[in-house]
Amino acid sequence: MKARSSAARALLAVCCLGAIACGKSKSPSGEPGSAAGSGSAVTGSAAPLAGSDAKPAPAAFAKSLAAFYASKHPGVPCPLFAVGDEVKIADWTLRVDGVSVHEAEASLPWIRNVDERSWFQKPGRRALVVRYSVRNDTPLKKRRDFSTRVQTSDGERATWFPYNMELYEKEHGLTRSSTFPPSTWVATVGVLGVADGVADNAAMWLSYEVSEFDPTDPRGRRKISVIRQQAVVDLGAAAPGPHLNPAKR
Repeated sequence: MKARSSAARALLAVCCLGAIACGKSKSPSGEPGSAAGSGSAVTGSAAPLAGSDAKPAPAAFAKSLAAFYASKHPGVPCPLFAVGDEVKIADWTLRVDGVSVHEAEASLPWIRNVDERSWFQKPGRRALVVRYSVRNDTPLKKRRDFSTRVQTSDGERATWFPYNMELYEKEHGLTRSSTFPPSTWVATVGVLGVADGVADNAAMWLSYEVSEFDPTDPRGRRKISVIRQQAVVDLGAAAPGPHLNPAKR
């Protein structure tokens, strides 16, 4: 009898432990205690939870663009940043605040440039709006002396269009200035033309260059432009936005 009683107690203990283990395995996919629905345990550093501030991995195009410019300008690193990052470039700091894609204006009287009208009148053309802020990190008021270039994921260089940009600036109370005050964030915007379907995962290349004497010139008179600093910002997915002309919404 004692042997049977001991065996019964052992069997009951095993069943209880099994029930506890089954109860723990029922936490929903992606919640603490689960393996994000993968069916296996997460090892190493903890996986980011839904709703955390973890940033998405950079798109392959932005990574390849950064690698391309790093190889094109040997000895000048080309780090990769994301929307919301503060990027130091020479005496400035730039931060991309948001990216959206819109239907653009393509007619008079709003668009007074024939090339801009012609570009957006063609089918499959959209406007990519890049909202960014710039801070002059010197104690003096100065003009911006670094360059920006936006490349879409199909490898094309996007063109900046001033009159659609003016429509956006007027609606959002932005003003253009040739000089920037010291130690102050200034909100600005770029409106670019892109082909339909390639607005997502574009990238912005920032560069700072100086003029120097060409060391290969035997007379020491010829000057060349030399990139001293560069970076790439992955613009990520572009949010859908309304027509850039409020009168046509």
